[in-house]
Amino acid sequence: LNYAHDLGKYDFVIDPGPVEHCFNIGKAIMTAASAVKVGGSILHVTPMTAINHGFYNVSPTLYYDFYTQNGWKIDQFFASHKGDRVEIDPHQRARLFPECWIWVSARRVTDNGALAFPVQHKYLKKSDLKVA
Repeated sequence: LNYAHDLGKYDFVIDPGPVEHCFNIGKAIMTAASAVKVGGSILHVTPMTAINHGFYNVSPTLYYDFYTQNGWKIDQFFASHKGDRVEIDPHQRARLFPECWIWVSARRVTDNGALAFPVQHKYLKKSDLKVA
């Protein structure tokens, strides 16, 4: 997943945690998302506060900004800690317990061509930057 390649198109893609183990996490997320057909969904379960579990722990804004800026709909968005659901805001700073995981389900509603890297929401809000 570190490198772009065609995995085909599917109704449902599950990422139960491999992207944080890829050095090029942005490309890994884009490659997984590219495998979702219009009308299909992807589920990511990725660590937010699991130090040394993989190369990365992600912030909620990563998935939220990536999918919304590429025209997808977020269906589910929450964290989990020891099996309990924890509501999180995709754009506000938060203090969380160790070993929290983010759960994101996003649905591809259109095919806008190639997926684009997002600009973090707080910078779009404070400027007139446009997503390329």
